Amino acid sequence: MAESNEENNTFSTQQNIVFRLPDLAPHLPAKLRWDQPVVFGGAHLVFETDPPPADGGYYMAYSVTKSGGASARTWGALTQLAVNGLNIRPSYMDQVGEPEPHPGAFVISTVPIWKIALMEGTLIPGTHRVDWLIDGADLVLEANEKNNALSLFVEFPPSRDRTIIDQPGEGKNQVHLVYALPADGADEKWDINGTIESIVASM
Repeated sequence: MAESNEENNTFSTQQNIVFRLPDLAPHLPAKLRWDQPVVFGGAHLVFETDPPPADGGYYMAYSVTKSGGASARTWGALTQLAVNGLNIRPSYMDQVGEPEPHPGAFVISTVPIWKIALMEGTLIPGTHRVDWLIDGADLVLEANEKNNALSLFVEFPPSRDRTIIDQPGEGKNQVHLVYALPADGADEKWDINGTIESIVASM
């Protein structure tokens, strides 16, 4: 295109732009009285609501706090969680909290342990490694992108003492559940890891 002045077609400027970016970090919600970011416990520990969730039993729970100055939309769902190297399906996670939390707010996610034991792999009482990555794809801009991962070992306690004899009844019209193993079967400890209790509670 012909112009009267072919020398004035470029322009440059310098501006200083300051962002207050969301910063996602592990946090211990004081009102829940947790002693570590990832915790195994019952429904009362996870939710502290009345009545507790229908499927009851044991849950694995974790929390994240947004410490930055801007909103972080839907960041609570941008989490990858693995137990003993086994990735947990996002559909198992029940998220509690604001979808766009303000600075200082936290999101709690919980995973029913019996779903892991049934559908993903055996989870027996004892020590387990938990690997936790928040926003690994960097979809949320942050002031510090390096503080979004956490690895730790947690102790999963038995939900009850194991017994090999029939237990006395506590009323009429009862159903006694039996956890039976074939002689060459692997003991997945459903009777003491909350699995059977949770299945019955969900019924």
